[in-house]
Amino acid sequence: MTLAYAPSPFESDILGVPVGRLSVAEGEQPQPHALAALADGWRADGVWLVACRLPEASGDAESRLAEVGFRRVETLVTFRRTVTPVAAPEDVGLAEETDIVACLEVAAAAFTFDRLHADPLVPDEAADRVRAAWVTNNLRGRAAAPLVVRADGRAVGFNLCLLTGREAAIDLIAVHPDHQGRGCGRRLIDGALAHFHGHADAIRVGTQAENGPSIALYRATGFGEISRQVTLHWINPDLAPPLGDGAGR
Repeated sequence: MTLAYAPSPFESDILGVPVGRLSVAEGEQPQPHALAALADGWRADGVWLVACRLPEASGDAESRLAEVGFRRVETLVTFRRTVTPVAAPEDVGLAEETDIVACLEVAAAAFTFDRLHADPLVPDEAADRVRAAWVTNNLRGRAAAPLVVRADGRAVGFNLCLLTGREAAIDLIAVHPDHQGRGCGRRLIDGALAHFHGHADAIRVGTQAENGPSIALYRATGFGEISRQVTLHWINPDLAPPLGDGAGR
């Protein structure tokens, strides 16, 4: 099938409006009538946001999606490296329940490049809610390795890693702005390499093309770029998440 739409229960539950994802088969060019029918269905069903990712070189697919209202909001760059033995940094360890509040403070201060925050049509409060829930879920069991770096006994950064088979993935990584430029990001990556040595063969991570500091960090720590994808959003202008009075940009 060229096109496949699926609801996103996680984001839908958090935001209180239906959110979903559209997949386009690799190398396929979606037909305008099929896209128009999908968009009509989303409007009829009260869907607020649909996300779609395409390879950066996707032919006419992006322009055809644009005809029904999709907009490019970011370019996702994915990196990968082999897992090699390194010494575990002394200030990096597995997160505890008491680290959640500090990690949420890190997330609130540090995340500005992700696809929801990058979209001017997505209220900041909506993006913040999704990110906070994502961090909390990882700290409470989703992550195979919820790592934190501490300063004076308090978490000032985190690296929340997943594991699928023999490949690990950095799902979320951030350092509080007050502690950036001090090597915390590099030590969080070393902590992940030390943790997964013997359990994973490789580790991958994605970041936005606009996030120069993260790209520099991954290249400096041995990651090589393996792909680029564009992220597109379709947003129903007649709907909005039920947010507080302070929502919006």
